[in-house]
Amino acid sequence: MAKGIWLGLLLLFSGCVPLTHLRGPQVAQGREIVLGGSVLFVPNASGPAILPYGAVAFGNGQVEVNVSTQFGLRTGLKAALETGASLDFGLSFPLLPTGLGFPLAIDAGFIWGMDGFYIAPRLVWLGFQSNTSLFPSGSGFGYQAHLGYQGDLFIGELGLMGNFTNGELLFIIAGGVRF
Repeated sequence: MAKGIWLGLLLLFSGCVPLTHLRGPQVAQGREIVLGGSVLFVPNASGPAILPYGAVAFGNGQVEVNVSTQFGLRTGLKAALETGASLDFGLSFPLLPTGLGFPLAIDAGFIWGMDGFYIAPRLVWLGFQSNTSLFPSGSGFGYQAHLGYQGDLFIGELGLMGNFTNGELLFIIAGGVRF
């Protein structure tokens, strides 16, 4: 994609792209809920963007199904590899259709941690189908890396998201309360 289009689509449809996960390496045992938000910083932008976040997960300690939202919907599946390590996969799409086009994101990541701290690298594919010349159809791969801390009641992350085409980056600070 042309320079700037990937980041523009990412910001315009930020509910579709999973910017924040706020999920540590442990697979849910029963039901877990997280409510919080993210602050996004884009270099050379006029200011940060603030997005609310909500998630619910159901699991048996080995496999979980999770759903999260940031103006869009992400459905995911997380599987435990061993204590403190898991794989996480997701499909994201907007809650409401838009006249500009339809974005879709697929992500896959590895979450590893101990003593409450974790790292979560992730690969994201973003596809966009449009019939307008303002936002041409296209697709591309991006990456994420999150460093987080998960306590009994609080979870927080520092992260970045970029793409392989032109090196544009988003910086993310997120936090939430766990129930």
